[in-house]
Amino acid sequence: MLIFFAVTFTAILIIMSIGQSPISHRVTSSIKPSSGPSNTSKAAFPTPIEEKLAQFEVPILMYHYIRTVDDPEKDKIGAKLSVTPAHFDSQMKWLKNEGYITVNPEYLLSPVKLDKKPIVITFDDGYLDAYTDAYPILKNYDFKATFYIITDSVNSQYYMTWDQIKEMKNYGMNFGSHTSTHPNLTKINNETLDNQLLWSKNKLETELSLSISDFCYPSGKYNDGTITKLKELGYKTAVTTETGIASQKSDLFKLPRKRMEDNSNLALLLAQKD
Repeated sequence: MLIFFAVTFTAILIIMSIGQSPISHRVTSSIKPSSGPSNTSKAAFPTPIEEKLAQFEVPILMYHYIRTVDDPEKDKIGAKLSVTPAHFDSQMKWLKNEGYITVNPEYLLSPVKLDKKPIVITFDDGYLDAYTDAYPILKNYDFKATFYIITDSVNSQYYMTWDQIKEMKNYGMNFGSHTSTHPNLTKINNETLDNQLLWSKNKLETELSLSISDFCYPSGKYNDGTITKLKELGYKTAVTTETGIASQKSDLFKLPRKRMEDNSNLALLLAQKD
């Protein structure tokens, strides 16, 4: 009797074990350990492939002062180089509404297709109003610009301070060299030329912890020797005062710009290729 009971009880346990195994298998197989984003998640956010452009046109705007000149007749040259804050604001608003996006000169080294129209905004000399007037307006439109600095003038009257320049750099503004003292580069000897290009580059890199590769010729003066020295020192672009729009045909060390004045009409200016 006891033997019969033991055999019967064992048989029942075996049957129950066999009946439950498929359920146990289904539950276990439905739970998988987490191993980060699934393949589906990765596919939903593909890494964009940049489309390089064989042909392109990128306007480079040239500004000096953003200020109001009280008596233009007494300072005709200064007035011609000045744009009032109100007009500068309207110019930036027009660019924003027309679908422009700001890029640095380095973009021209290897231009890629963007979802908006690229444009470079530049300021020569590093005047104080670049910080007090231009900078707030640029931020308002989420624009970035390149500021070419005369390094020996920083911290002096009418020019920006290093603290102001660093603040702008931290926001995303770009900086380039405009030499140490703004000489005519075609009228100085090789040693002085080397010092003007190298010292200004080193000073900017030391103060801003940035690699400086963009240059602006003082008063637009340069020659073949200037370009050779710029290349030796590691510069990659240089802008001139020659009018035009940068394209795939442009020499990266002879980049043309569009001079901005207080009455400049951007729509007409950008429609002109030279």
